[in-house]
Amino acid sequence: MEEKQKLISLILFVGLAACFVIIYYLARGYQIDFRNRQIKGTGILAATSSPQGAMVYIDGEPFSATNTSIGSLKPGNHKVSIQKQGYNAWEKEIKIQKELVTEIEVVLTPLFPELKPLTFTGAQSPLLSPDKQKILFTASADKETSLWLLEITERPFNLSSRPRQLVADTKSRKCSQAKKQWSPDSQSVLLELDKETLLLEVNNKSLTSVSNIQQLKSNWELEQQIELEKRLQDLPTDATEKINKIPSPATWSPDYEAILYQETTEDQNVFKVITLQPKLITGPSVTALPATESFTEQVIYSAPKDKYTNLVWYPDSQHLVILEKDKLESNQGKLSLIEIDGKNKSEFFSGIIRNNWVYPFSNGTKIAILTSFNPESEVLNLYSISLR
Repeated sequence: MEEKQKLISLILFVGLAACFVIIYYLARGYQIDFRNRQIKGTGILAATSSPQGAMVYIDGEPFSATNTSIGSLKPGNHKVSIQKQGYNAWEKEIKIQKELVTEIEVVLTPLFPELKPLTFTGAQSPLLSPDKQKILFTASADKETSLWLLEITERPFNLSSRPRQLVADTKSRKCSQAKKQWSPDSQSVLLELDKETLLLEVNNKSLTSVSNIQQLKSNWELEQQIELEKRLQDLPTDATEKINKIPSPATWSPDYEAILYQETTEDQNVFKVITLQPKLITGPSVTALPATESFTEQVIYSAPKDKYTNLVWYPDSQHLVILEKDKLESNQGKLSLIEIDGKNKSEFFSGIIRNNWVYPFSNGTKIAILTSFNPESEVLNLYSISLR
């Protein structure tokens, strides 16, 4: 009797251990192949999209909506497509690895984006702040010319902020005609007039006289230099040397993990991105990189030299906004969104864009442009193109 109980206990123990092992491997993404009597490793795809609720297709078959995880996927390359009615489709070959979660973050651009005015009485010489959250511009209303400020930051219920007047011109002081420069912290603006130099605090609208303009500019340059050195001090030597060789101008991504710059060949303008300290890059794709690499460099986009092309960082640091015109002086242009690896370029706007002025809102919901829909009018206004 005791031997029988011991046998039953042993069978139960072995059964529980086997169940534990099976559950453990299933939780890690393995799948039981009953036909071949073996357990096969699988991977998981975690797909998120903006906007949400897009359908995920894998190798042409619909699986589920975005912002969910899709498990039990066979390791290897799969053709993944994300589609939503009213938006440009997204498509890419994604490598699935066993026991790993591959993440993709997709921004879908609308086929017919909404265009709304941000200003109504004109917006002359718009100047974006260093933090990319404020626009300083000149406008006239009721025969009064003033400096105005428009914030392009995230607001509740996706509402746009209204321009606010900072300082109006007087007979003795024409601030709108001053040479303007933002401070590095985006809290004040330097106004250089013919007879005086002023510092305008944008929060309280106060004006103070600047006695030593060269000293102030030197201090601002020093602040920027210190900030740059902080970004570079923890980087490996080879990455720092590479950055120091980048032709100017170059722009950092919003998360300061990548740098965009342009090179010119005999007939092409070539745009490249250096990604610093690469790891498992989540975003448009997931790529395992050797631990010895401290940076990667790749061509994002190229265009003929006889056409005007410019790239601006999108707030998620995984995309860039492309402005393309047939000629520099042309007012007709088109806007597209492209991923940081140069794939999935999708056009979302074609129309009049004045002075090549294009910048995204800080939350990525809209793109601000300078335009005019009356070819006979010299009055330009800021408009927003809604991406969500």
